[in-house]
Amino acid sequence: EAYDGSSWTEVADLNTAREDHGAAGASNTSALCIGGEPGSGKVDITESWLKDLAWFAAEILLQELQPQQAIEIAGPQAFWPMLNKQQLYDSVYLDIAAGSTGMPDSQQNTLKNPNSVSNYGGQALIEGVLIRGRKYFGIALRTPEGEIITATDSISSSNKILHYLKSIPFVRGLSILAESMVIGSRSLRWSSAIAAGDTTERSKIPALGKSGAVGLVITLSISIVFFFIIPVLFSSLSYTFFPIRWLSLFIEGFSRLLFLVGYIWVIGKSDEIRRVFQYHAAEHQTIQAYEQQTQINVASIRRQAKEHPRCGTSFLLTVVLVSGILLIFVGSGPFWWHIVSRVLFIPIIAGIAYEIIRIGSKKQSFFPIKLLLTCNIALQKLTTSKADDEQIQVAIAAFEAVRNSEDNEG
Repeated sequence: EAYDGSSWTEVADLNTAREDHGAAGASNTSALCIGGEPGSGKVDITESWLKDLAWFAAEILLQELQPQQAIEIAGPQAFWPMLNKQQLYDSVYLDIAAGSTGMPDSQQNTLKNPNSVSNYGGQALIEGVLIRGRKYFGIALRTPEGEIITATDSISSSNKILHYLKSIPFVRGLSILAESMVIGSRSLRWSSAIAAGDTTERSKIPALGKSGAVGLVITLSISIVFFFIIPVLFSSLSYTFFPIRWLSLFIEGFSRLLFLVGYIWVIGKSDEIRRVFQYHAAEHQTIQAYEQQTQINVASIRRQAKEHPRCGTSFLLTVVLVSGILLIFVGSGPFWWHIVSRVLFIPIIAGIAYEIIRIGSKKQSFFPIKLLLTCNIALQKLTTSKADDEQIQVAIAAFEAVRNSEDNEG
Protein backbone atom coordinates (compact mmCIF):
# COMPACT_ATOMS: atom_id res chain seq x y z
CA GLU A 1 0.00 0.00 0.00
CA ALA A 2 1.10 3.58 -0.61
CA TYR A 3 0.32 6.73 1.34
CA ASP A 4 -0.32 9.97 -0.59
CA GLY A 5 -0.43 12.22 2.45
CA SER A 6 -4.10 11.71 3.30
CA SER A 7 -5.09 8.13 2.49
CA TRP A 8 -3.72 4.66 1.68
CA THR A 9 -4.35 2.92 -1.65
CA GLU A 10 -3.47 -0.57 -2.80
CA VAL A 11 -0.88 -0.73 -5.60
CA ALA A 12 0.23 -3.54 -7.86
CA ASP A 13 3.96 -3.13 -7.34
CA LEU A 14 6.60 -0.90 -5.78
CA ASN A 15 7.38 1.00 -8.99
CA THR A 16 3.72 1.96 -9.40
CA ALA A 17 3.70 3.23 -5.84
CA ARG A 18 6.76 5.37 -6.44
CA GLU A 19 5.43 6.78 -9.72
CA ASP A 20 1.88 7.48 -8.53
CA HIS A 21 2.93 8.88 -5.19
CA GLY A 22 6.27 10.47 -5.95
CA ALA A 23 5.36 13.72 -4.28
CA ALA A 24 4.21 11.96 -1.18
CA GLY A 25 7.29 9.74 -1.25
CA ALA A 26 9.45 12.82 -0.74
CA SER A 27 7.41 13.87 2.27
CA ASN A 28 8.53 13.15 5.81
CA THR A 29 5.04 11.88 6.64
CA SER A 30 4.78 9.36 3.82
CA ALA A 31 5.82 5.73 3.83
CA LEU A 32 5.68 2.62 1.72
CA CYS A 33 4.18 -0.22 3.71
CA ILE A 34 4.46 -3.93 2.93
CA GLY A 35 2.55 -6.43 5.02
CA GLY A 36 1.13 -3.96 7.54
CA GLU A 37 -1.88 -1.70 7.76
CA PRO A 38 -1.59 2.01 8.50
CA GLY A 39 -2.22 2.79 12.12
CA SER A 40 -2.09 -0.88 13.10
CA GLY A 41 1.13 -0.49 15.06
CA LYS A 42 2.75 -3.31 13.06
CA VAL A 43 6.40 -2.95 12.15
CA ASP A 44 7.27 -2.32 8.51
CA ILE A 45 8.80 -5.59 7.25
CA THR A 46 10.45 -4.16 4.14
CA GLU A 47 13.95 -4.47 5.57
CA SER A 48 13.50 -8.15 6.45
CA TRP A 49 11.81 -8.80 3.12
CA LEU A 50 14.76 -7.33 1.19
CA LYS A 51 17.24 -9.41 3.18
CA ASP A 52 15.28 -12.57 2.39
CA LEU A 53 15.21 -11.55 -1.25
CA ALA A 54 19.01 -11.18 -1.26
CA TRP A 55 19.49 -14.63 0.28
CA PHE A 56 17.12 -16.30 -2.20
CA ALA A 57 18.74 -14.52 -5.15
CA ALA A 58 22.20 -15.59 -4.05
CA GLU A 59 21.01 -19.16 -3.56
CA ILE A 60 19.61 -19.24 -7.08
CA LEU A 61 22.90 -17.92 -8.46
CA LEU A 62 24.86 -20.55 -6.59
CA GLN A 63 22.62 -23.29 -7.95
CA GLU A 64 22.42 -22.03 -11.53
CA LEU A 65 25.77 -20.34 -12.21
CA GLN A 66 28.70 -22.70 -12.75
CA PRO A 67 32.36 -21.85 -12.02
CA GLN A 68 33.19 -21.73 -15.75
CA GLN A 69 30.39 -19.25 -16.36
CA ALA A 70 31.67 -17.05 -13.54
CA ILE A 71 35.11 -17.04 -15.16
CA GLU A 72 33.60 -16.08 -18.53
CA ILE A 73 31.75 -13.17 -16.91
CA ALA A 74 34.34 -11.86 -14.45
CA GLY A 75 37.64 -13.04 -15.94
CA PRO A 76 40.23 -15.74 -15.17
CA GLN A 77 40.68 -14.51 -11.56
CA ALA A 78 37.03 -15.12 -10.69
CA PHE A 79 36.22 -17.55 -7.89
CA TRP A 80 32.74 -18.97 -7.44
CA PRO A 81 32.32 -20.77 -4.09
CA MET A 82 30.35 -24.00 -4.02
CA LEU A 83 28.46 -23.69 -0.72
CA ASN A 84 25.51 -25.56 0.66
CA LYS A 85 22.37 -23.77 1.81
CA GLN A 86 23.43 -23.32 5.44
CA GLN A 87 26.88 -22.05 4.48
CA LEU A 88 25.24 -19.62 2.11
CA TYR A 89 22.83 -18.42 4.80
CA ASP A 90 25.76 -17.78 7.17
CA SER A 91 27.85 -16.02 4.54
CA VAL A 92 25.44 -13.75 2.67
CA TYR A 93 24.49 -10.63 4.56
CA LEU A 94 22.68 -7.53 3.37
CA ASP A 95 21.74 -4.60 5.60
CA ILE A 96 19.12 -2.27 4.16
CA ALA A 97 18.65 1.24 5.49
CA ALA A 98 14.89 1.59 5.23
CA GLY A 99 14.85 5.24 4.13
CA SER A 100 11.37 6.09 2.86
CA THR A 101 9.78 3.03 4.48
CA GLY A 102 9.71 4.73 7.87
CA MET A 103 11.67 2.01 9.67
CA PRO A 104 14.74 3.56 11.31
CA ASP A 105 18.13 2.36 10.23
CA SER A 106 19.52 -0.03 12.86
CA GLN A 107 22.53 2.11 13.69
CA GLN A 108 20.43 5.27 14.02
CA ASN A 109 18.06 3.34 16.25
CA THR A 110 21.01 2.34 18.42
CA LEU A 111 22.10 5.96 18.83
CA LYS A 112 18.58 7.16 19.59
CA ASN A 113 17.89 4.40 22.13
CA PRO A 114 21.26 3.74 23.81
CA ASN A 115 19.73 2.36 27.00
CA SER A 116 18.16 -0.52 25.13
CA VAL A 117 21.49 -1.78 23.82
CA SER A 118 23.94 -0.93 26.61
CA ASN A 119 23.18 -3.81 28.96
CA TYR A 120 25.97 -6.13 27.84
CA GLY A 121 29.68 -6.01 28.53
CA GLY A 122 32.40 -8.55 29.00
CA GLN A 123 36.05 -9.44 28.94
CA ALA A 124 38.42 -11.90 27.36
CA LEU A 125 39.64 -14.94 29.24
CA ILE A 126 42.19 -17.65 28.62
CA GLU A 127 40.73 -19.47 25.62
CA GLY A 128 37.33 -18.01 26.40
CA VAL A 129 34.98 -15.08 26.74
CA LEU A 130 32.92 -13.63 29.59
CA ILE A 131 29.69 -11.78 28.75
CA ARG A 132 27.87 -9.81 31.43
CA GLY A 133 24.19 -8.89 31.32
CA ARG A 134 21.90 -7.14 33.77
CA LYS A 135 21.41 -10.03 36.19
CA TYR A 136 23.68 -12.81 34.94
CA PHE A 137 27.13 -13.31 33.52
CA GLY A 138 28.09 -16.18 31.28
CA ILE A 139 31.37 -17.80 30.31
CA ALA A 140 32.23 -19.92 27.31
CA LEU A 141 35.58 -21.70 27.10
CA ARG A 142 37.30 -23.76 24.43
CA THR A 143 38.75 -26.84 26.11
CA PRO A 144 42.08 -28.39 25.04
CA GLU A 145 39.98 -31.05 23.26
CA GLY A 146 38.24 -28.38 21.16
CA GLU A 147 34.88 -28.57 22.93
CA ILE A 148 33.01 -25.41 23.96
CA ILE A 149 31.73 -25.49 27.53
CA THR A 150 29.53 -22.80 29.10
CA ALA A 151 28.41 -21.79 32.55
CA THR A 152 26.39 -18.92 33.96
CA ASP A 153 25.99 -17.37 37.38
CA SER A 154 23.94 -14.55 38.84
CA ILE A 155 25.52 -11.18 39.50
CA SER A 156 25.60 -10.59 43.24
CA SER A 157 23.26 -7.61 43.18
CA SER A 158 21.09 -9.13 45.93
CA ASN A 159 23.25 -7.28 48.47
CA LYS A 160 21.08 -4.28 49.37
CA ILE A 161 24.00 -2.03 50.27
CA LEU A 162 25.80 -2.76 46.99
CA HIS A 163 22.56 -2.31 45.06
CA TYR A 164 22.07 1.09 46.71
CA LEU A 165 25.65 2.19 46.03
CA LYS A 166 25.23 1.28 42.35
CA SER A 167 22.49 3.90 42.07
CA ILE A 168 24.56 6.85 43.36
CA PRO A 169 26.44 8.88 40.70
CA PHE A 170 30.25 8.98 41.19
CA VAL A 171 29.92 6.17 43.74
CA ARG A 172 28.39 3.53 41.48
CA GLY A 173 31.52 3.45 39.32
CA LEU A 174 33.67 2.19 42.18
CA SER A 175 31.09 -0.37 43.35
CA ILE A 176 30.54 -1.67 39.80
CA LEU A 177 34.31 -1.80 39.28
CA ALA A 178 34.75 -3.83 42.48
CA GLU A 179 31.96 -6.21 41.45
CA SER A 180 33.44 -6.61 37.97
CA MET A 181 36.89 -7.35 39.39
CA VAL A 182 35.50 -10.14 41.56
CA ILE A 183 33.59 -11.64 38.63
CA GLY A 184 36.63 -11.28 36.37
CA SER A 185 38.95 -12.87 38.90
CA ARG A 186 36.62 -15.86 39.37
CA SER A 187 36.30 -16.27 35.60
CA LEU A 188 40.05 -16.04 34.95
CA ARG A 189 40.76 -18.68 37.60
CA TRP A 190 38.22 -21.01 36.01
CA SER A 191 39.52 -20.45 32.48
CA SER A 192 43.09 -21.05 33.65
CA ALA A 193 42.08 -24.34 35.26
CA ILE A 194 40.22 -25.53 32.15
CA ALA A 195 43.10 -24.51 29.86
CA ALA A 196 45.45 -26.51 32.08
CA GLY A 197 43.29 -29.61 31.65
CA ASP A 198 41.52 -29.59 35.02
CA THR A 199 38.35 -31.67 34.64
CA THR A 200 37.04 -31.32 38.20
CA GLU A 201 35.40 -27.90 37.67
CA ARG A 202 33.90 -28.12 34.20
CA SER A 203 30.29 -27.23 34.92
CA LYS A 204 30.44 -24.58 37.63
CA ILE A 205 32.30 -21.29 38.05
CA PRO A 206 34.21 -21.55 41.33
CA ALA A 207 33.78 -19.01 44.11
CA LEU A 208 36.51 -16.43 44.67
CA GLY A 209 37.67 -17.99 47.94
CA LYS A 210 40.41 -16.73 50.26
CA SER A 211 43.24 -17.46 47.83
CA GLY A 212 41.41 -15.62 45.05
CA ALA A 213 40.76 -12.63 47.34
CA VAL A 214 44.42 -12.50 48.34
CA GLY A 215 45.49 -12.70 44.71
CA LEU A 216 43.09 -9.87 43.82
CA VAL A 217 44.49 -7.65 46.60
CA ILE A 218 48.06 -8.36 45.48
CA THR A 219 47.19 -7.55 41.87
CA LEU A 220 45.53 -4.28 42.91
CA SER A 221 48.51 -3.32 45.07
CA ILE A 222 50.98 -3.93 42.26
CA SER A 223 48.83 -1.89 39.87
CA ILE A 224 48.66 1.04 42.30
CA VAL A 225 52.42 0.98 42.81
CA PHE A 226 53.15 0.70 39.09
CA PHE A 227 50.66 3.25 37.76
CA PHE A 228 50.39 5.75 40.64
CA ILE A 229 53.42 5.57 42.95
CA ILE A 230 56.27 5.13 40.47
CA PRO A 231 55.14 8.13 38.33
CA VAL A 232 55.34 10.24 41.51
CA LEU A 233 58.94 9.11 41.95
CA PHE A 234 59.71 10.20 38.39
CA SER A 235 58.12 13.61 38.91
CA SER A 236 59.91 14.12 42.24
CA LEU A 237 63.21 13.24 40.63
CA SER A 238 62.59 15.70 37.80
CA TYR A 239 61.65 18.40 40.36
CA THR A 240 65.10 18.19 41.96
CA PHE A 241 66.67 19.17 38.63
CA PHE A 242 63.90 21.44 37.30
CA PRO A 243 61.91 22.94 40.23
CA ILE A 244 58.88 23.81 38.12
CA ARG A 245 55.62 22.48 39.53
CA TRP A 246 53.64 22.27 36.28
CA LEU A 247 56.53 20.45 34.62
CA SER A 248 56.73 17.83 37.37
CA LEU A 249 52.95 17.27 37.17
CA PHE A 250 53.20 16.90 33.40
CA ILE A 251 56.01 14.36 33.77
CA GLU A 252 53.95 12.43 36.32
CA GLY A 253 50.89 12.29 34.07
CA PHE A 254 52.88 11.53 30.93
CA SER A 255 54.86 8.75 32.61
CA ARG A 256 51.57 7.22 33.84
CA LEU A 257 50.24 7.23 30.27
CA LEU A 258 53.53 5.87 28.96
CA PHE A 259 53.48 3.04 31.49
CA LEU A 260 49.93 2.07 30.48
CA VAL A 261 50.64 2.03 26.75
CA GLY A 262 54.05 0.40 27.22
CA TYR A 263 52.65 -2.33 29.47
CA ILE A 264 49.93 -3.21 26.96
CA TRP A 265 52.42 -3.18 24.09
CA VAL A 266 54.92 -5.42 25.90
CA ILE A 267 52.45 -8.08 27.05
CA GLY A 268 50.92 -8.07 23.56
CA LYS A 269 54.16 -9.58 22.24
CA SER A 270 53.36 -12.84 24.03
CA ASP A 271 51.61 -15.49 21.94
CA GLU A 272 49.32 -16.38 24.86
CA ILE A 273 48.25 -12.77 25.44
CA ARG A 274 47.80 -12.26 21.72
CA ARG A 275 45.20 -15.01 21.75
CA VAL A 276 43.50 -13.31 24.69
CA PHE A 277 43.42 -10.12 22.60
CA GLN A 278 41.75 -12.10 19.80
CA TYR A 279 39.05 -13.26 22.20
CA HIS A 280 38.79 -9.64 23.33
CA ALA A 281 37.95 -8.66 19.74
CA ALA A 282 35.43 -11.50 19.44
CA GLU A 283 33.68 -10.30 22.61
CA HIS A 284 33.49 -6.74 21.25
CA GLN A 285 32.24 -7.84 17.84
CA THR A 286 29.50 -10.04 19.32
CA ILE A 287 28.18 -7.20 21.47
CA GLN A 288 28.45 -4.83 18.51
CA ALA A 289 26.36 -7.21 16.40
CA TYR A 290 23.66 -7.29 19.07
CA GLU A 291 23.68 -3.51 19.46
CA GLN A 292 23.49 -3.01 15.69
CA GLN A 293 20.55 -5.44 15.64
CA THR A 294 22.15 -7.82 13.17
CA GLN A 295 22.13 -11.60 13.24
CA ILE A 296 24.23 -13.27 15.91
CA ASN A 297 26.24 -15.61 13.71
CA VAL A 298 29.86 -15.85 12.63
CA ALA A 299 29.33 -14.16 9.26
CA SER A 300 27.65 -11.02 10.58
CA ILE A 301 29.85 -10.77 13.69
CA ARG A 302 32.98 -10.98 11.54
CA ARG A 303 31.91 -7.71 9.88
CA GLN A 304 31.74 -5.76 13.14
CA ALA A 305 34.45 -3.44 14.46
CA LYS A 306 36.78 -5.07 16.97
CA GLU A 307 36.91 -1.88 19.08
CA HIS A 308 34.10 -0.82 21.41
CA PRO A 309 33.61 2.58 23.13
CA ARG A 310 32.65 1.02 26.49
CA CYS A 311 35.68 -1.26 26.67
CA GLY A 312 37.63 -1.61 29.93
CA THR A 313 40.67 -0.35 28.06
CA SER A 314 38.76 2.90 27.53
CA PHE A 315 38.15 3.07 31.26
CA LEU A 316 41.86 2.68 32.02
CA LEU A 317 42.84 5.45 29.61
CA THR A 318 40.10 7.70 31.00
CA VAL A 319 41.43 7.07 34.53
CA VAL A 320 44.90 8.15 33.41
CA LEU A 321 43.59 11.33 31.78
CA VAL A 322 41.27 12.23 34.68
CA SER A 323 44.05 11.68 37.22
CA GLY A 324 46.37 13.97 35.25
CA ILE A 325 43.79 16.78 35.44
CA LEU A 326 42.41 16.20 38.92
CA LEU A 327 45.76 15.88 40.69
CA ILE A 328 46.70 19.38 39.53
CA PHE A 329 44.28 20.70 42.17
CA VAL A 330 45.65 18.57 45.02
CA GLY A 331 48.29 21.17 45.79
CA SER A 332 51.95 20.94 46.64
CA GLY A 333 53.34 19.41 49.82
CA PRO A 334 55.96 17.03 51.15
CA PHE A 335 56.86 13.85 49.32
CA TRP A 336 54.77 11.63 51.61
CA TRP A 337 51.67 13.71 50.81
CA HIS A 338 52.24 13.22 47.10
CA ILE A 339 52.21 9.45 47.65
CA VAL A 340 49.23 9.35 50.01
CA SER A 341 47.11 11.77 47.95
CA ARG A 342 47.46 9.61 44.83
CA VAL A 343 46.21 6.55 46.69
CA LEU A 344 43.38 8.42 48.43
CA PHE A 345 42.15 9.94 45.18
CA ILE A 346 41.91 6.64 43.31
CA PRO A 347 38.21 6.07 44.26
CA ILE A 348 37.32 9.63 43.21
CA ILE A 349 39.23 9.30 39.94
CA ALA A 350 37.57 5.95 39.18
CA GLY A 351 34.11 7.38 39.93
CA ILE A 352 34.61 10.35 37.61
CA ALA A 353 36.08 8.15 34.86
CA TYR A 354 33.07 5.81 35.02
CA GLU A 355 30.61 8.71 34.69
CA ILE A 356 32.53 10.04 31.68
CA ILE A 357 32.38 6.63 29.97
CA ARG A 358 28.68 6.37 30.84
CA ILE A 359 27.89 9.81 29.41
CA GLY A 360 30.15 9.19 26.44
CA SER A 361 28.11 6.16 25.34
CA LYS A 362 25.08 8.46 24.97
CA LYS A 363 26.67 11.76 23.84
CA GLN A 364 29.17 10.58 21.26
CA SER A 365 28.71 13.68 19.09
CA PHE A 366 29.85 16.06 21.88
CA PHE A 367 33.35 17.17 20.80
CA PRO A 368 35.30 16.50 24.07
CA ILE A 369 33.63 13.10 24.37
CA LYS A 370 34.27 12.38 20.70
CA LEU A 371 37.95 13.25 21.13
CA LEU A 372 38.23 11.00 24.19
CA LEU A 373 36.49 8.14 22.40
CA THR A 374 38.88 8.54 19.47
CA CYS A 375 41.84 8.13 21.84
CA ASN A 376 40.19 5.16 23.55
CA ILE A 377 39.50 3.43 20.24
CA ALA A 378 43.09 4.07 19.15
CA LEU A 379 44.41 2.38 22.31
CA GLN A 380 42.23 -0.64 21.63
CA LYS A 381 44.23 -1.23 18.47
CA LEU A 382 46.80 -2.67 20.91
CA THR A 383 44.38 -4.72 23.04
CA THR A 384 42.39 -6.37 20.24
CA SER A 385 43.53 -8.62 17.40
CA LYS A 386 41.53 -10.14 14.57
CA ALA A 387 39.55 -13.10 15.89
CA ASP A 388 39.16 -16.33 13.94
CA ASP A 389 35.83 -18.09 13.43
CA GLU A 390 36.37 -20.55 16.28
CA GLN A 391 36.97 -17.71 18.72
CA ILE A 392 33.84 -15.94 17.50
CA GLN A 393 31.90 -19.16 18.09
CA VAL A 394 33.06 -19.11 21.72
CA ALA A 395 31.90 -15.48 22.11
CA ILE A 396 28.50 -16.39 20.63
CA ALA A 397 28.17 -19.29 23.07
CA ALA A 398 28.87 -16.97 26.03
CA PHE A 399 26.41 -14.38 24.76
CA GLU A 400 23.65 -16.92 24.17
CA ALA A 401 24.22 -18.45 27.60
CA VAL A 402 23.61 -15.09 29.27
CA ARG A 403 20.57 -14.29 27.14
CA ASN A 404 19.01 -17.68 27.82
CA SER A 405 19.48 -17.27 31.57
CA GLU A 406 17.95 -13.80 31.58
CA ASP A 407 15.11 -14.77 29.22
CA ASN A 408 14.22 -17.77 31.39
CA GLU A 409 13.96 -15.52 34.42
CA GLY A 410 11.77 -13.11 32.46
